[in-house]
Amino acid sequence: MSLNYPIGKWLSKIYKHNRKYISERLTSYNLNSSEASLLMYLYSEGDGINQDEIAIDMGLDKATISRVIKQLVDKDYIIRKKSSEDKRVYIVHLNDKANSIKSIISNTYQSWFTLITEDIPEKEVDVILKNLEKMFNKVKNE
Repeated sequence: MSLNYPIGKWLSKIYKHNRKYISERLTSYNLNSSEASLLMYLYSEGDGINQDEIAIDMGLDKATISRVIKQLVDKDYIIRKKSSEDKRVYIVHLNDKANSIKSIISNTYQSWFTLITEDIPEKEVDVILKNLEKMFNKVKNE
């Protein structure tokens, strides 16, 4: 199969618009898309997660995760504590403020997904998502 369309161009544009969409809708909560993304991760993966594990799971470097965590701590959305087992490790916990806006953040992401998929039949959306995951798994260790 030859490449006639620049896939990176479209992925990049979708990503850029996603960040803008999420940030604009959560501005009244003083959250940007990176912070909301981390909160979504914590909502889905559970509370009390090792900071380094978050970086690995989200596919981001440790410095980026540290910066986003610091922003969320400063905005009083999460708590970051040293592990009682290993003082070099930080554990991240959601607090009441973060939990109180869980549905707002989740609904914001759901509305984005609905927007970008509304003209695509559900079966095709499933195929697209499965193929994107396959593509990622193919290159993630490159």
